[in-house]
Amino acid sequence: MDKIYIKTPQFQYGPLSPEDAKRLIQDGVSTAQDLIWDVKDNTWTRLGNYERFRPYFEELQSKKKRAKVVAFASGKGGVGKTALTASMAIELGKLGKKVVVVDADFGGPDLHEWMGVSRPSITLNSFFTYRNITFEHLLIDTPYKNVKLISGEVGNIAFSTPKFFKRLKFLRQLHTLDSDFVFVDLSPGVAYQTVDIFISCDEGIVITIPEPTSFMDSFNFIRSCLLRKLYKSLNFSDYSMKKLKEFENWDWVKYDKPLRPIFDKILMKDPRAGAVFMAVIQRFKPKIISNMVYNKLEARESSAFKGKLKQLLMIDVIYLGYIEFNPNMRRYTKEKRPFILSSLENANGEKIPQIKVNFSRT
Repeated sequence: MDKIYIKTPQFQYGPLSPEDAKRLIQDGVSTAQDLIWDVKDNTWTRLGNYERFRPYFEELQSKKKRAKVVAFASGKGGVGKTALTASMAIELGKLGKKVVVVDADFGGPDLHEWMGVSRPSITLNSFFTYRNITFEHLLIDTPYKNVKLISGEVGNIAFSTPKFFKRLKFLRQLHTLDSDFVFVDLSPGVAYQTVDIFISCDEGIVITIPEPTSFMDSFNFIRSCLLRKLYKSLNFSDYSMKKLKEFENWDWVKYDKPLRPIFDKILMKDPRAGAVFMAVIQRFKPKIISNMVYNKLEARESSAFKGKLKQLLMIDVIYLGYIEFNPNMRRYTKEKRPFILSSLENANGEKIPQIKVNFSRT
């Protein structure tokens, strides 16, 4: 079976190589219920019935039993990403879920402060330095039920940009932890290490605030992640790589160059590359949370950001909702206390109103 054709309810892919088909299965684009063209019988049959692809589905089943790894990213600093990461972890812990929070801001880690650990006893320094250290050795207890921490190395410039193979080791270890969830707090902005971690996790959440510069930075981050995935998936097609490079070198002032014409050209020139291209687009579904929202108008602006991403990048971003601005947030930040826990008393015994979180997808 040199050329493979796969049909899902949404799209038909092909001609594909066996490696392309494997990627569709592993990325979750194709399921065992989808159809594959059987050359011998000259008919469509269930993909899951093919002996050749059965091990890939079994591998996916085993992955479902492991922790869900969720990356938290932002296009710029100061949008409340780390506070939100800590808050969601603690709330899940209160619900009985086991959570590990990992500080992947290698240049300026401070997640440990938010988690109530002022001096971590062990950090990623040991992981990157010694060959026999795994993530299980790095787990630190926090004051919060069911929540453990893997801390970054504070103030060590040598580990601010881990080398490629160390990053691979880091990514592999994320999926080995015995936990329900692993939350990865990434450094703000666009860097290869940040993008690679984001696209390697099971879920990716981008935190933004309703300001033009924040939307722009978030757009650039999401666009960089998508291009990174496309480059990796289409490296067999020189024509596709050339067209993607043209799209990458766009006019950063106008922000009006859509990805669709690039896809159309690739599909016409190389149908196989076009099928892989569309599979990446359909699979890439980052989530967005807007923080520090003053009013309903800003909430609608945040929701409209999803439409702009669809228009320019063809992707279906999931808008989870928004968190209302609260003047007490400055106090919470100084106290390094996750804001969802703000219904508790502060250090002076004062009751502080709880932050309002709206996940109604306005």
